[in-house]
Amino acid sequence: MKISRYLPKSNNLALTKSTNRSFSKKLGILLAIFALGIIQLSPSRLLAGDEVESFFPKDNDVFIHINIDALLASDLCKDYAMTMIKDALGKKEVKDITSMLGIDPLKDLNHIYMVAPFDPTNSDPKGTILLKGNFDVNKINGSLEKIAKKDETFTVQKIGDKSGFKIMVPNSPVPLYGALLDSKYLILASDKNIVADGFAAASGTKKSVLNPKLLALVKKLDPKAAFSFTGYLTGKLDKLPIPTGDATKDLDKIESLTLEFSLEKGAKLSGNLVTTDSKVAKNYHEQVSSLFQAAPLLLGSNPAMKPVIEVLKKSAPKLEDKTIFLNFEISNSQIKSIIGKE
Repeated sequence: MKISRYLPKSNNLALTKSTNRSFSKKLGILLAIFALGIIQLSPSRLLAGDEVESFFPKDNDVFIHINIDALLASDLCKDYAMTMIKDALGKKEVKDITSMLGIDPLKDLNHIYMVAPFDPTNSDPKGTILLKGNFDVNKINGSLEKIAKKDETFTVQKIGDKSGFKIMVPNSPVPLYGALLDSKYLILASDKNIVADGFAAASGTKKSVLNPKLLALVKKLDPKAAFSFTGYLTGKLDKLPIPTGDATKDLDKIESLTLEFSLEKGAKLSGNLVTTDSKVAKNYHEQVSSLFQAAPLLLGSNPAMKPVIEVLKKSAPKLEDKTIFLNFEISNSQIKSIIGKE
């Protein structure tokens, strides 16, 4: 059984010039971890007492939080996705791993945090994934040693004076390092030194060195959101290898982008785009607003799309000085109406 077969063909966690492909790979890693149930996590609140930012290196621009607990607890997941998830976790190969580690992914997996640099001109693999929970350290480490004996792409090794592991990712010159830091944390990173620092963070002896600009954005995120993304992007987006035009000429004026997806009552997408120039913000606001205005025409006269059209009409982006705010919310009953279950 090869762990590497469930990983993408590269561990490039950084947002680089192959942005779309790279992002898909990152999500592939996260979904592989979830599907296999390799680790377990306990409920926690993002940056509420746990100060998880101390685990991350400073040279990062984006932060992602996937709240598995919120996803699984949502009515949408229970009604439309739980059967598929249980079927995936019920496959023999997945059950063999979860049984070996003594965990139940549906009960134990709750939060995944990820940070990465955003540099379209740099293709070096960089990034860190942190998972929080209650681990049976001895059982899991023992199981990892058993896996290492059967899988040549997975190696148990010392990181500093602590036990860690290395995964050789297919078609990547750089391996992925990781360690079960203690009974609460598991870390995966493209740099062995980040993993070593993780042990210090877990023991409380390492303070946060995360980019203060990014940290300020992170602290504003809603810990109950099912998915959160925020990035401090000043001087980054204009380096993207995309055609120039009216929609892209002022990318260097974008300071930050935040998106949050919540599932507490239906589905809610909110966020903001902060610029360094009010004129630029006004220009982008007009472009985004035009998309909202065109949406009803694009959706056509399909009766099932009526709830979506009604929501879009009430969800036009708002402009305040240099910031554009987005808020799109649809109820469970409206969603059921759209998919024909009400």
